[in-house]
Amino acid sequence: MTDIELIFGLMATFGKHEYLFSDIRHLTAPFNISETNLRTILSRMAQRRIIQIRSSGKRSFYRFTNKSAYISSNVSQSLKQPDWSNWNQRWWGVLFSVPESRKDERYRIRKLLTQYRFAGFTPGFWARPQNAEEHLEISLRKVFEHEYCRIINFKPHKKISPQEARQLWKLTKTNSEFKKGLSVIQSIKSNLHSVSPEEALVQKMLTGGVIVAILFKDPLLPDIFLPENWLGNLLRKEFLELDETLTQLSRSYWSIIYQ
Repeated sequence: MTDIELIFGLMATFGKHEYLFSDIRHLTAPFNISETNLRTILSRMAQRRIIQIRSSGKRSFYRFTNKSAYISSNVSQSLKQPDWSNWNQRWWGVLFSVPESRKDERYRIRKLLTQYRFAGFTPGFWARPQNAEEHLEISLRKVFEHEYCRIINFKPHKKISPQEARQLWKLTKTNSEFKKGLSVIQSIKSNLHSVSPEEALVQKMLTGGVIVAILFKDPLLPDIFLPENWLGNLLRKEFLELDETLTQLSRSYWSIIYQ
């Protein structure tokens, strides 16, 4: 986990609309980030439009940009399995064509598509099932609609088979990652005796970084596409229980930012 990812995670986890510098300084202290380095990292995050900085007198306030808020919301989707019982068989699709001279932009688009759990049916067409509960339309249009991309909503003439879905989203490999994540959680649960609030916060964020990265590989597909031994729901359950335990163990430390 990079320092930027850590600070992004802390801000998303504790959910304040705006953070004072002293809030972020307090939250990052157990991770051995110096005040000088913290100011540099926050400045870099602002340059990348991850956060906005507002000054009032001698105080600075930090908040997510709209784009980062959409990304944070997308990450949170990893922590719950959508209800597909009333799926209307519709899909989201993204068509894109990028000039050869803009390979960096092509890479960026494909990375974002992966983050939103799309799979590449062809090099210029990626798709995923639409679930109305996710309320993704505004987010997708905000992130993808520009000169190189076009978003469509469609119902395929020929249904995608479970075998095709498993290949497109590499579900066998993902399930193996889930198994590794469960082993990590069990190991941490067995070593929570007498941890300090600061240590619990560090464990919460580091474990979250590992497990959320694994859960982010879950394409959150309808059940008809998933293998019988799919471990996604079990991993989410075990992680949320551990995360709540670490949240409570660290509460006396992080709750100061709300006072």
